[in-house]
Amino acid sequence: MTGRWSVAIDPGKMTGTYNLRLDGTLISGDYVLAGEFKGSLRGTYVGDRVTLQRIDSERGFDATFYGKLVPSQKRITGSWEATAIAPAIGPSAGTWGATWAPETDESSGENP
Repeated sequence: MTGRWSVAIDPGKMTGTYNLRLDGTLISGDYVLAGEFKGSLRGTYVGDRVTLQRIDSERGFDATFYGKLVPSQKRITGSWEATAIAPAIGPSAGTWGATWAPETDESSGENP
């Protein structure tokens, strides 16, 4: 669970990166999405289930993501829903997926 994840969110084909850290069952992290959206993530990982709350740096708590981790595929898939707290901009629910994306070692130009 800990690491960098390439994310795709539908509808809208939004893409970006989630950087997650797992401590026991608690997840924390940050994200950057296309369109200069960025902020923090918090959530839980229990069994194979992931729940993440996305807190946007400008809009506040704007969505909850529910997913299932498939460790053998290094992939998370699930659904998301907007919160009533965030302003109504764009869709209010959809699907999402994430694929583990290890960072490259820029000094050597190789993947670890």
